[in-house]
Amino acid sequence: MNIPTILITTLSLLISCTAFADKISSSPLSFGSVINLPSTYLNEKQNIHVYLPQGYQQAADHIRYPVIYTLDGWALSQTVSGVVNHLGNTASMPKAIVVAINSENEFEYGPKLYTSKSGWGEDPAVELDGFSGGQADLYLNFLQQELIPYIDNKYRTNHFRILIGMSPTATFALHTFWKSPKLFDAHFLFAATDVLGMGYSPETTFVDKIVESLAKDPERKGYLYIASAQREAIKNPIRLDNIQALETALAPYTKKNFALKAEHIDNFGHYPMAIPGLLSAIDLVFPRSEWGMSGRYNEMVRQKSNPLEQLDNYYQKLSESVGFTVTPNTDLRRNSACLRSMAYRLRNNKRYKESEQIYQRWIKDAPKTAKPYAGLAETYIANGQLAMALSYSKKSVVLAEVNQSPFLSDFKKELKMIEEKIAANTTASN
Repeated sequence: MNIPTILITTLSLLISCTAFADKISSSPLSFGSVINLPSTYLNEKQNIHVYLPQGYQQAADHIRYPVIYTLDGWALSQTVSGVVNHLGNTASMPKAIVVAINSENEFEYGPKLYTSKSGWGEDPAVELDGFSGGQADLYLNFLQQELIPYIDNKYRTNHFRILIGMSPTATFALHTFWKSPKLFDAHFLFAATDVLGMGYSPETTFVDKIVESLAKDPERKGYLYIASAQREAIKNPIRLDNIQALETALAPYTKKNFALKAEHIDNFGHYPMAIPGLLSAIDLVFPRSEWGMSGRYNEMVRQKSNPLEQLDNYYQKLSESVGFTVTPNTDLRRNSACLRSMAYRLRNNKRYKESEQIYQRWIKDAPKTAKPYAGLAETYIANGQLAMALSYSKKSVVLAEVNQSPFLSDFKKELKMIEEKIAANTTASN
């Protein structure tokens, strides 16, 4: 191929690609909000990412969510939101709001600390620099007085909060543990078993402050997860001593209401260990043995007792375990652990009254969604209650039009079919 031919061919390809690109439409992904929140305490705006759970906009006002705050948005923002979204959408933990803080000055917001028993050198009296700028209380004021009130006022939150810190920001997270013990229900600390050995004085460590805080409130309910990479413990065995000291000191409290898990994770480095660590930490608060719903809904349908009553009783126990109201999943894609699947199975088993109850609960928890109205209409059709079916089918079409539902045409066909059946019955009776 000669040069002119190559140039002509290349030009043709460029024109063809440009024409194809013009046909492609794109739009930004909507996960919630990017907020630049002014702070009078920090004298600068803080960049905040808020990730809302799937179905948030369609859920009823009484459906409220726990909030997971992560201090290292640059590294954990999409990781935490992705894992929480996946587990929430697969009935493995409660759906939650994730708030990621993207700070450029996180090194300044740690408390003033000493090496103590952290393994950062042999002299415990050396003041740590780099990530212990001493402005922890200012940052705590920002969280307590500005960020958390803003999130609570703008979104449907409940009072359950989790704070995540990693490496340097773990020092601030532990500072909040004792300084403001009611602010967070759980603290997840990654790459932080060395942080346990740091202290506000050369003779003390964070373990001392944790114990001191729990001693003031022995019945305190809470969760503390702390972990690092196994390879770091091999290089610095004092990290193992820190964990042992923590577990021993907290034994009187972990026998009551407080839950602790401290570990070193193999085959992951300093920052990557946050991924398996996050799963392990979530399991501490929401154990998969209790929160994993795979098979539970189907088992309830197989029982002779009322499925909705079984469901309510189970979720009541879950709610009591964490101290906030947990509600069943309404509609999960390709997953039977939701009200949609339960109502459908009950209808197929000709348990129409129980199917109706489940659909009504779905409507109560997600009144702006078209699908439960259409599903309830199908149950009424199966039970010969065409007038009721007509009412709910009309509602499904209205909501589908408002929400631009991809199922609009299906709902319209159902409505037309119901109207035709009613017309045929009227003609036959005359």
